[in-house]
Amino acid sequence: MQKILCEVKFTIMIPEDLNDCSYILFCSHGTHTHPPPPPSKAPQAIMMEIVDIIQQMKDADLTVGKN
Repeated sequence: MQKILCEVKFTIMIPEDLNDCSYILFCSHGTHTHPPPPPSKAPQAIMMEIVDIIQQMKDADLTVGKN
């Protein structure tokens, strides 16, 4: 792995009371001096397993106390 330095600076401003002001300010300054990272995506088999688990959670017959 090669470490690449980047001169971009990020500033994030979060209000003390998010109920009073529900906005967050995110700013970036500078130019990236490196290429973007390669795209990554979870394998299809893992995605299908996650979808199956979520669909099972919606099943009304499933309860915590049942054996």
